[in-house]
Amino acid sequence: MNGRLSVSGIPRARKHMKRLVSVAAMLLAVAIILLGSAGTLMAEAVLLEIPVGTYPKYIGVNPETNTIYAANYMSDNVSVIDGESFTVETLDIPGGPNALEIDVARNKVYVATGNSNTLTVIDGSINGVTASIALSGMPYDIDLNPATNKIYAVSRSADRLYTIDGVTHSVSEVAVGRDPLAVRVNPVTNKIYVANQQGDSLSVVDGETNTVTTIPVGEAPRYLCINTVTNKIYVSNYYGISVSVVDGASDSVTATIPVVSNPDEIEVNETTNKLYAIHWAPGNMSVIDGSTDTLIENVMLKGCPEGLAINTLTNKVYVASVNSAYLSIIDGVTHDVHTLLCGYGPYAVAIDMTRNISYTANFSDNSVSVIGVPVPPTVSSLGPDSKNAGGPSFYLTVNGTGFLTSSVVRWKGSNRTTSYVSPKQLVATISAADIASPGTAEVTVYTPEPEAGLSNPVTFTIRNTIPVTVASITPASGANTGVIAARITGSGFQADASVRLQRDTTVINATGVVVESDTSITCNLDLTSKPLGRYDVYVKNAVGQEGTLAGGFGVTDICGQGAAASVMVVAGLLGLISLAGAGRSRFKR
Repeated sequence: MNGRLSVSGIPRARKHMKRLVSVAAMLLAVAIILLGSAGTLMAEAVLLEIPVGTYPKYIGVNPETNTIYAANYMSDNVSVIDGESFTVETLDIPGGPNALEIDVARNKVYVATGNSNTLTVIDGSINGVTASIALSGMPYDIDLNPATNKIYAVSRSADRLYTIDGVTHSVSEVAVGRDPLAVRVNPVTNKIYVANQQGDSLSVVDGETNTVTTIPVGEAPRYLCINTVTNKIYVSNYYGISVSVVDGASDSVTATIPVVSNPDEIEVNETTNKLYAIHWAPGNMSVIDGSTDTLIENVMLKGCPEGLAINTLTNKVYVASVNSAYLSIIDGVTHDVHTLLCGYGPYAVAIDMTRNISYTANFSDNSVSVIGVPVPPTVSSLGPDSKNAGGPSFYLTVNGTGFLTSSVVRWKGSNRTTSYVSPKQLVATISAADIASPGTAEVTVYTPEPEAGLSNPVTFTIRNTIPVTVASITPASGANTGVIAARITGSGFQADASVRLQRDTTVINATGVVVESDTSITCNLDLTSKPLGRYDVYVKNAVGQEGTLAGGFGVTDICGQGAAASVMVVAGLLGLISLAGAGRSRFKR
């Protein structure tokens, strides 16, 4: 159920997600623990609910492939969930899948099916079933040794431990105590430990010789965990209301730790050397100091705890309460509890420590909850990104990242009816009134705080379907000695329209543009030192429509004659016309 350290350095996953942590990861863990003690870690939230098969009881995650596996007991299948897109593929596995174990290094998934006495092998590279291995009894719990590539399954009906070769799939078996409920492997010592509930004992199996040693423990041992760093085994004795501590070197009980009520599952954080045992009733969790093997705190929880997992990098403990919708997240330093509402009936927990994402298998509502630290949403594109003004209502697809089921699309800052598609896509309903007039609209995505917040804006264009025309400009000319004020008339002008004069490569951009109406604009034109001649007049709306009055404006010299005066001067010099006649008013006596 938990993440744990192994000196073998090979990552692994199981029903409640056990992973091995590298030295680099341990250094990161120390940093995060320090941050956690300072109270700077962000609160987690339920990011998504994913429908799966019927009665999902077990869940595991392969962090290398970012794939989640949920074993659905009643629908006889396993849901394979892509951790990037959260799409689901279903693999039929008859016989009631009741345990699941992942070999991360080899990308193999092993599923125990108690009703058909088989162990099913899934190849994670193709997400297909590659083998179904027959056993003589009903497999109840499984574990594996990644160092030897052997898988171990216990059968309550046959009182047997099965050893399956990961390559040949050959099976051997040894007798253990009565009613074996749980099996765990120490990959460092190559020993296998089996908790025998009705035998009140712990079977220790040598992984090399298959010899069995039986150790008496407390009454009704149901679960166990191993600290591979200290080589200690901890066994929760349900009716004994205690935890037995076994020394892995001598295979002997060195301590018995009383707890407050009947202990169920127990797990260890090897980084902090703390152990956590959950109690179905009255709904609490015992915290044990592994250095002294003493009970140091009793943490009250909501509901009846069933599933337990530990994130050793963030030093957080996750407890699922199956008779409710509660997931309790406990700080490993302060033991403060943050409670979330996930899907109903969370039965098991798995953790992807690489991405700091947790998953619960929700037995009662047939779903998997995705839990993580929310990040602000981002919007990358819109589909479509433009529409004609005056068109009908339409569905707007918003693409991006970090979308939650609570995320909503905003149009010019106002919420619009939104459908959740995936963490990367939303669909919003945009009304005809929203695109009645030409212009632009700012589209954002908002996720209610404190979870995430507001995204970046992306512009949607509402195109003008009325053509832009330019009818006149007053005055129609001006000297190139300064700035003039002008008025332009026409049609189809929008509030964000721009004006320019253009002659060949010379462009005069208007300033102080005021759109008085859709037929009238005033502006200023700086003609200083601009070349003489006729200029085209352009009016362009921000959405792209543009109208032109060809040669509608003339730039003249200081005398106001412009290009025509220059022609007359040249012609006069050639004796073709009389300068006196052309400018008689100037030379009148």
